[in-house]
Amino acid sequence: MSVGVAVPLRLFHRCRIRGPGRPGGARDPTGALVASTSDAKRGPGPALTRSARRAKRDRCRRIRLRAMRRLILAPLLVSTLAAAVERRTGQRRPDSAHAFENPRIVDVRAPGGDLTIRARRGTAFVPGLGEVEGVYGYDLGRGDTFPHVGSTTVGLMPPVISVARGSTLRIRFRNELLTTDAAGRKQPTESNLHTHGLLVSPKGFGAEDRGRAYGDCIFVLASTSGSNAGHAHGAGNGTPAQPPGDPCSLDPGAPLVRLENGDIHYSYVIPPDHPSGMYWFHPHPHGLSEGQVSNGLSGLMWIGNFWDTAYIKCRITASPDVAGLAACRDQEAQREELEAERRSDATGGSLEVRYLGFKDIQVSKLEDRPGQPRFRLIEFPLRPDPADRSAKDAFGDQTDARKNRCGKLVVGASGELAYVEGVAVPGQCWHKQHPDQRWIFAVSGQVHPRITVKAGHSEVWHLANIGADVSYRLRLETLEEHPRRLAFDVRALDGAAFPPDWTRRRHTEIVLMPGARVEVLIQRCEQGTDASSPDCVDPSRRVEARLRTAGLATGIDADSGDQWPPVDLASVVFEAAPGRSRAITPSFQAPGSGPATPEREPSSPAPASQVSTPLPSTESATCDYRRYQAGPGEFRVDSDLVRLIRFNNRDFGEQGGELFGIHVENFRMLDQAGRSIAVADLLAEGRVARPAGQKSAIGSISLEDPCWRAATGEHADPAQFARFYPAFKMDGDPNLTAAYGEAEYWLLVNDSDECHNFHIHQTKFVVLDADFSAGGRPSAAQCLGDRGLAPPINRNVLHDNYPLLPGARVFLMIRFDAAKLGRFVFHCHILEHEDKGMMATIGVVDRPP
Repeated sequence: MSVGVAVPLRLFHRCRIRGPGRPGGARDPTGALVASTSDAKRGPGPALTRSARRAKRDRCRRIRLRAMRRLILAPLLVSTLAAAVERRTGQRRPDSAHAFENPRIVDVRAPGGDLTIRARRGTAFVPGLGEVEGVYGYDLGRGDTFPHVGSTTVGLMPPVISVARGSTLRIRFRNELLTTDAAGRKQPTESNLHTHGLLVSPKGFGAEDRGRAYGDCIFVLASTSGSNAGHAHGAGNGTPAQPPGDPCSLDPGAPLVRLENGDIHYSYVIPPDHPSGMYWFHPHPHGLSEGQVSNGLSGLMWIGNFWDTAYIKCRITASPDVAGLAACRDQEAQREELEAERRSDATGGSLEVRYLGFKDIQVSKLEDRPGQPRFRLIEFPLRPDPADRSAKDAFGDQTDARKNRCGKLVVGASGELAYVEGVAVPGQCWHKQHPDQRWIFAVSGQVHPRITVKAGHSEVWHLANIGADVSYRLRLETLEEHPRRLAFDVRALDGAAFPPDWTRRRHTEIVLMPGARVEVLIQRCEQGTDASSPDCVDPSRRVEARLRTAGLATGIDADSGDQWPPVDLASVVFEAAPGRSRAITPSFQAPGSGPATPEREPSSPAPASQVSTPLPSTESATCDYRRYQAGPGEFRVDSDLVRLIRFNNRDFGEQGGELFGIHVENFRMLDQAGRSIAVADLLAEGRVARPAGQKSAIGSISLEDPCWRAATGEHADPAQFARFYPAFKMDGDPNLTAAYGEAEYWLLVNDSDECHNFHIHQTKFVVLDADFSAGGRPSAAQCLGDRGLAPPINRNVLHDNYPLLPGARVFLMIRFDAAKLGRFVFHCHILEHEDKGMMATIGVVDRPP
């Protein structure tokens, strides 16, 4: 029994009054039992006189009032003491998690609307942690004018921007950031806004003198408002010295980079057939993206309506029926479906939709206000000029410390990562020697919230990795004597729904690399399912679980790549149902629009006048960079011509430092014997399961190249590496040029010893074949997740991110149609890699008549 409760009870025991003939006590005029203050060990003794009893009765009433007050205050005292222990140790009791709250949603309905987004620093209140000073945050408001800022408060998680299809979203972005370099000096910086995954134009409209609005263009930057500063990318300073034009337009004379003073006006036309789903927004200034996202800048977007890709009983559509899509058969069924969907929206129905955005920050604990949990952001410093050796060394020391914030990690035999020098508590971890410097893993801006799945309800969780570098290996595990891993029923990837007949939905582990989104259905065991099924919850039972990341290694061994810590992210409680009641479980449909399947590509030979000139064989005795071409080509099913995209990074130490880059070329697929491998061969291979150990066609493609050998061989030269895998340049011409309206086949190859995450702007792609076996080379890398080591490949799923295991080869198709004319990028979405140069520019141009 706690002290706060025991004291009042003892007071009650001490207060006894013996009345005449009532040795066990008397009752006052109200009928309540009157206690005595005499010692409990004392004998009965003589009865008290009336006046003595009255005096003692008044005294006992006062004692009882004090005791009642203490009883009322006791739980508060216990809670306060517990909170003090939590503040001192950083650990929380299991039942102390706060209820998860969805971020606020800002709707933009057709025909469109205006929003303002301001990037600035301030103090954020983070539920489950406390106040954090110095956080980078987005202020989001309606209209096209910025309200006056009257406080220093920012939010770690901005509202979700929800945009209807067929709308035009207009955003006025303002940069009010001051950043800190490795020496601690604050200074203005550059920033901008990228809408990740949206199928929108990179080009804008208008002119400088009439108010230009940009598209989703990363080549336009905003300097800190009022500073007129920033020359990190060779841009001007907002003066007339800058040439006019849109840097994403490819128009003659247009600048390659444009710098605006403070504000950028963006305009995004969301097509009526845009895939409905989860997207996000974040800064994308090259060299600065990792730091700004690490310090807090990112938010979620939703396109379309939830019911665009979900239904309760049948789908309402005018399209020809597709097997498994369960279209409503008549108007009565349509009306019933509409009513059920409206009822679910109005009352919550039996379906809960949650937005779970994962982002991490690092903080140091402050002691300036005893009794109040307060922290300061451990700011990711400004990336220095590579020529400044001392600043580069200081920057490296600080960024290395960030990765080791929770000490050394090891990978056990089961694949689980474990702490050697660190301590983990729900939602955070730290090094044993530095308990006040912590790594925080927030879920929609909250640290270790509690998610309650109500009895008879199902839930849809929109899971999004909106952080800079960390990858998550998500599991939902029960807190039982024998823990079980519950299944995620995957319904959509990267903002595009799965087709309903796709059977490989249920996964007990999901890997989210930076930028990835997954929409999952959380439900109990269905009626008729064995209640002992290990991957679901019996509806009659109350089950506690935890949503966690098991930690993840991105390299082939401990010396390659990164190791991300295991952390509990949220507690989950499945309430027990009083009786078996059928929950309404929404079904999902694939988006109505999408690329034609590759089988529909023309398979007949092209006329001789249109056939591309054969490229020289890669089996050349000497390195010759003149043979690398990356212009428009004829990419056909019956041809062996593809785009070869090779990712690599290497640390040359004192000789050349750490280098990242991407090699691009138009490439003829040949095997080791020089025989042609056609696109059709890979299409056929990707349709069927591949027996274990069987050599794949995609794996047999020869990538031997004398220039590659000079760049990566035993006597590799950093200059040759940087030439073969060039680093990104903001003010550079496109690395490859594509013809508008064409479909292309790309072969992605990861030549490095660690995971990368391919992402392309403005469009999505279809994966056709893959080989993740790395030629039989053993690998500890864990970034592949639920995708499996071999086909079959689901060709009806649209992607804008895809993990590349070390040695992986991934074959995909991309269409350059719709609003894709212009200049944009593809890159590794691990932002450290992107900022260090693993990004390339693509230009989509009209094909000459």
